[in-house]
Amino acid sequence: MPFGARIQKIDGKDAPDLVPGAPAGALTVVGGQSVATSKGGSYKDIFRWGETLADCRGEERPGGRFVTTVTSSILNFEAVNRPIIFKAARLANTVVSSHSTTDKQPTITPTQILLEGLELDGKPIQFEPHLEKDLQDFPTFDAFQNEFNKRGGFFERHLQVLKGLVGAAGTSQSLPRNSAGLVQFSVVHSFTYGDQKIQGNVLSLKGFGNIHFAEVLMNENNRRFTLLRLELGCSVDAQAACSETDPNGTFSS
Repeated sequence: MPFGARIQKIDGKDAPDLVPGAPAGALTVVGGQSVATSKGGSYKDIFRWGETLADCRGEERPGGRFVTTVTSSILNFEAVNRPIIFKAARLANTVVSSHSTTDKQPTITPTQILLEGLELDGKPIQFEPHLEKDLQDFPTFDAFQNEFNKRGGFFERHLQVLKGLVGAAGTSQSLPRNSAGLVQFSVVHSFTYGDQKIQGNVLSLKGFGNIHFAEVLMNENNRRFTLLRLELGCSVDAQAACSETDPNGTFSS
């Protein structure tokens, strides 16, 4: 899903509307391939975007492994909450899910996470490299959970971006889950905005709203990635998401 959005209010008045998003891709239960592209689009003077891609592939490989590869990208995205403008030159992510019928859990790893050319109100937003390393090193839910429980540097990194954590986390505490039973966190732990160093994955600016970077929703069988989620508030009250992938964990032929 390259892009989707909805509007609640404009200039303080109720104006509920669903923004026609970019073409998305999905697979049947037996896999196959689905590719959807577009040259871009716009919604009033609030959202603009360039070329998009949604590419989904589900295949059985030698050795009885079922592999799903999903890619989502969007170029030259802009969100305007007058007079402030957010820009992203390129947002793209690819996620690969692999499992066999004997696996307890699928391995789900990002092979591409790109947040390029981002700026808000004319100031650049920059991220540290290798955002996806922890999810590559610990590709199953249990492996991620076990590393979190060791309470080392991994624990400290993810503690600040986990959502729903109540009280102090002990070495035996399970990862906190939301009401849907999903662990919600981010692969961004810090970034710079202009000359500011910001901890966590959320950038807030009065007059514009909140920007959530590189969120992950995870359980034992799936990992859903959203590279950019906007909560606009002020002249425009709206929600938007860009470059989202969901490999759905498993499929069978």
